[in-house]
Amino acid sequence: MKDRHVVLKEVTKRFGQVMAVDGVSLEVGRSEFLTLLGPSGSGKTTTLMIIAGFESATSGEVYIDGKPMIQVPSYKRNIGMVFQNYALFPHMTVYENIAYPLKMRKIDSKVIEEKVLRILGLLKLPEYSDRYPSQLSGGQQQRIALGRALVFDPPLLLMDEPLGALDKQLREHMQLEIRNLQRALKVCVIYVTHDQEEALTISDRIAVYNHGRVEQIGSPEELYERPNSAFVANFIGESNLFEARIQRIDGEMAICTGDNFYCQVQVPEESAVGQNLRLVIRPEKIYFVRQSGPENGLTGKIEEIIYIGEMTKYSVKIGEQMVRVKRQNRWGEKKYQVGESVSLGWSPQDVRVVL
Repeated sequence: MKDRHVVLKEVTKRFGQVMAVDGVSLEVGRSEFLTLLGPSGSGKTTTLMIIAGFESATSGEVYIDGKPMIQVPSYKRNIGMVFQNYALFPHMTVYENIAYPLKMRKIDSKVIEEKVLRILGLLKLPEYSDRYPSQLSGGQQQRIALGRALVFDPPLLLMDEPLGALDKQLREHMQLEIRNLQRALKVCVIYVTHDQEEALTISDRIAVYNHGRVEQIGSPEELYERPNSAFVANFIGESNLFEARIQRIDGEMAICTGDNFYCQVQVPEESAVGQNLRLVIRPEKIYFVRQSGPENGLTGKIEEIIYIGEMTKYSVKIGEQMVRVKRQNRWGEKKYQVGESVSLGWSPQDVRVVL
């Protein structure tokens, strides 16, 4: 990667017999927004703490701006940090909280004032400088914590579940605020979350963690449209997973069959007739058809219907498997009922082969 700012090489962290981080290697660009995404206990926060210097790696190396950091204490790494609990000083005003990192660096008072007022302007909170944290909403407190982390112009900002305590609507608003601020300042951000939708919204790239390892790294579109494993497909969004066997290969396309299942799919070059495959189809890629056609298809019975506003989710029983379908709620769309027999179809280009 050109213009790398943060590089991790084979970073490992053990807690006794537990391997929290297992040989993670990453490269992050100078003005890139990278999100570490994964379930609880997958190693993403431990990785962040190692980059920050709050945890020591068992082995491996962290480079920031080309310099090795493993032996450098956290306070000398010039990193901004934002946590879920904000960690604001309750006895200090908003102005004093934001100014604190600059005072610790013994910056001139006039420069401090200029920098704090600039940050308050970027955060759209200039009139709040004399208030105390207890007088602010959760979203305002989070903005102040963000401002304090950015006021000394760090080249790297680390954020650990910063929006976890906010309600859904405010969290979605703050996601855009953080993204816009990062783009304006061109700062490198490494962000930890377990919220898949949040990661897709704010990230340039996402590293998906599983059992201490990076399962896949790529852009939000790449991970969603082209997952390389069943774990990634199921963790980012919803997926239908099918076991199938290649019956015939015609160029890049193969005819696959499974239990009550027939499908065309693009397969890797090394694929062979008789080979078993795992196929993934996203619920919104499946549609109802009058009759399953020669290219693909399933026939089953609707077991459950869930209305969720802009779309409806269907669970269709196909043999012993439950297939999930999502359809946008549009005027004129046919309404289906629980117990109704239906045929399902999809485009061969929407099927993915995964590990």
